[in-house]
Amino acid sequence: MRIGFLTPEYVTETNSCGGLSNYLGRITLHLARSGHEVHVFVFSGVAQEVFNHNGVLVHRIPCNVPSLANNRWFRRLGAMDYHYALEILEKNVLGCLTIAQQHRKTPFDIIQVPHMSGIGILTTLLGGEKVVLRVSGYSKACDRLRGHVASKPDTAITAWAETVQFNLASNIFSPSKLIKHLLEIEEDIHNIEVLQTPFFNEVQKEDISLHETYLKGKKYLLYFGNFQIYKGVIELTQALYRVMDACPDLTMVFAGGDIPTRVTPSMHDYIRSSLPHLADRLYLFDTIPHSQLYPIIKHARAVVLPSLIDNMPNTMLEAMSLGKPVIGTIGASFDEFITDGENGFLVPLGDSDSLAKKLIEVWNRSDLDTIGKNAAESMLRMAPDIQVDNLLTYYKTITESPKSKHRFGHMAVLKAIKLAKKMIA
Repeated sequence: MRIGFLTPEYVTETNSCGGLSNYLGRITLHLARSGHEVHVFVFSGVAQEVFNHNGVLVHRIPCNVPSLANNRWFRRLGAMDYHYALEILEKNVLGCLTIAQQHRKTPFDIIQVPHMSGIGILTTLLGGEKVVLRVSGYSKACDRLRGHVASKPDTAITAWAETVQFNLASNIFSPSKLIKHLLEIEEDIHNIEVLQTPFFNEVQKEDISLHETYLKGKKYLLYFGNFQIYKGVIELTQALYRVMDACPDLTMVFAGGDIPTRVTPSMHDYIRSSLPHLADRLYLFDTIPHSQLYPIIKHARAVVLPSLIDNMPNTMLEAMSLGKPVIGTIGASFDEFITDGENGFLVPLGDSDSLAKKLIEVWNRSDLDTIGKNAAESMLRMAPDIQVDNLLTYYKTITESPKSKHRFGHMAVLKAIKLAKKMIA
């Protein structure tokens, strides 16, 4: 098959730190190795170019809207509040034009776009049945947990753009039942398939230097991922005050991007200031490459991922594949994969007291190696040979539909009118 992926991030780019990037890095590599022609269209801060990355053709699409922030006329017009809207518009236009240009040369069988910020609206509109929308999260729910208000321009614009894209898409899939359920309830979208995320360890050579320098010989729990509020970092920090007093031999390790939140401009600083008497037992690393991260995961006693909402996150898949028990939350998609006490552990959502009790219990268990082994065995069903085959089967049901034979742009106006009527109603 000839498959195109539109994305705001990819493993070849400097902004390659999110779950979407890791997911695409793995799946495109596997598809290319399996003989499919794979194109990735990624928005980039560097010049436009096309290059081969491990058999995947990467098309860098330069974006210029951020430079408008320094334009005095742009600021004088008071348009800074709509800077994000212009960025979404630019990405929609440039992404769609670049894909359409390649499609005219040799048609794609399928084009996959992300839900994020609605950057695939135009591609979804013009591509019609050839386009598949993968929902890797749900911004409205995440924004509620972050404490954002709908009137904030970038938040409102993102929510609107994603709603438009949900309604335009003929083909939608999500890695979890949770997000499928939320979209059915909140967006009245009912054409969503659940396709779990394929996973394999793509690291060929590990770098143990970071672990050896800071963590060798220490017994520790690990949190890794972005420091967003909806990832449960605040609840984890609150729980640690009690846990680390009860377990004097416990060290806590954090690794991930230090994203500003409504609570603090630096979550790293928030954690340190909340646990000042435990500073010598805390290690906080920024985003680190998988080659250095995986040895740190392997030597942890367990991995703590207390998200308030999630979507079968890569962090869980990575930890379990490396034989580590994960402490996740009930109702945040972890319970779709983890059975408490068998291949991991589960705690109630947003409950720091319950989290503290569970962490103390887990720390003192003698069977973590067995539970970690069960976790690794659970990951066998996520192998690419199984899950990518499921995705390809889904693709084929779409491409074999008579509607998918339409040319790029066919029926787009009628589809837009239909959407407009629905949203006005």
